[in-house]
Amino acid sequence: MIYVESIIRTSPDRLFAVTAAVVTAVSPLPVTVKIRSGWTAESPSWKEAARAAAEAGANAVTIHPRTRAAGYGDSADWGIIAELTACLKGKGVPVFGSGDVFSPEDARRMLETTGADAVMFARGALGNPFIFRETRELLETGAYAPASSEARIEAGFRELERLAADEGEEAACRKMRKRFCAYSKGVAGGAELRKLLTAAERIADYRRAFQDSAAACLTHGGHIF
Repeated sequence: MIYVESIIRTSPDRLFAVTAAVVTAVSPLPVTVKIRSGWTAESPSWKEAARAAAEAGANAVTIHPRTRAAGYGDSADWGIIAELTACLKGKGVPVFGSGDVFSPEDARRMLETTGADAVMFARGALGNPFIFRETRELLETGAYAPASSEARIEAGFRELERLAADEGEEAACRKMRKRFCAYSKGVAGGAELRKLLTAAERIADYRRAFQDSAAACLTHGGHIF
């Protein structure tokens, strides 16, 4: 994927040139381009960016309908997704929507209200890789089985161990502090548990945090999950 915040700030011509070069270089592999709605609210550029990407041969365009300056401070404007979908429909270029999609229900609502061809999960998948399976189930059957807390935490440890194998235990543990707070959502005693998680420096610290949380919860007659 080409991420084009800095490119489109310069010019759509440059985006066109970069996308076309990538399309030629990797053919027949598909090339997708992700854009924001613009650099600031006063200078929206998504139409020019999307047109440049489509004309350069991009196989799909993803739009996150917030400006670069806004960051995540404002709500995503799904109306822009709908407009872009309508603009590119005649060009045969699919549009993927992104922004404020934190549940399978959000994904279904985005598809229904914008006409987008697909949904891209970003922060919504942090600590919840099950959201992809759950969304597919919802779209295909009308219902889904949410992942249990046990399954979420097990997935968190698998991610931690794989990250440690790639980057080393210390770096992996630092990166996983925020992620494990997301993985542990819904666990009893979550506030105290997250204090322990954000201080973890070793894999053993993460395991001890969950053990201590479970012991404290059971002492008070509850259950960690």
